[in-house]
Amino acid sequence: MILRKTNKFYIILTITLIGHILLLSSCAEIVNPQIEPENRAIKSISKWKLNLITEEKETLINYQEFDINGNLIINEEYDELGKIKLRSQFEYFMNESKEILCFYSDTGISKKSVFIYKYNLSGKIIEKSELDDNGKIINISKYNYDLNGNLISKIDESIVTGISKKTDFSYSYNNNGNLVEKYIINDGQTKSRDSIFYIPNLNQLKIYHFDEIGSVVYYSIYTYNKFGNVIYEIRYSNNNSILMKIIYDYQYFN
Repeated sequence: MILRKTNKFYIILTITLIGHILLLSSCAEIVNPQIEPENRAIKSISKWKLNLITEEKETLINYQEFDINGNLIINEEYDELGKIKLRSQFEYFMNESKEILCFYSDTGISKKSVFIYKYNLSGKIIEKSELDDNGKIINISKYNYDLNGNLISKIDESIVTGISKKTDFSYSYNNNGNLVEKYIINDGQTKSRDSIFYIPNLNQLKIYHFDEIGSVVYYSIYTYNKFGNVIYEIRYSNNNSILMKIIYDYQYFN
């Protein structure tokens, strides 16, 4: 995935982001959606799971809060019963940021992790360090990008064991320069592949997720507004049955 300082790993799924991190199912059928610039700064995004029949809100599954500059400052994820699973808080500095990640059980916080991120001049993350309770680095990840700013490799290393793992990312483009394929590769073997198909007349995107043998795991259809922000999502199984319906609620700074 593309890593950026703004909103970091949890950045909202927008048309621009999808165009950088996913792939299209048919190069000849690509039609980029026409979107307008968003003049308001997003303050928060709430993702709600809907009842499959009535489409009424049932459970909050994700909440994100941003500062006026668009940096993610809070990320919360909930289970299907509405119980919090994890919560991240972020602090930003000149070329670094700090994340405090808390995991929750029925009795409260079950685990706390601290991460430090470093950025290049383009605002992309180049290093992620996990700290222990004494502030010492125990795990470190390093990221490399191509000239287009796409992530091409990630190396995860355990400082404790010395074991490292490399993940490569491969991309293909059509004649218009649009990204049409993305592969995740470990040890020379493709582990997953994503496909995206634009449906501009409906303001929709259809995204397919494939496993390492090329079978569809599931796919999603996203509906976006004129600013390119996703407002509605339906997830389907590989046999076309609906798994989940999600609505996105936005709050804006005045």
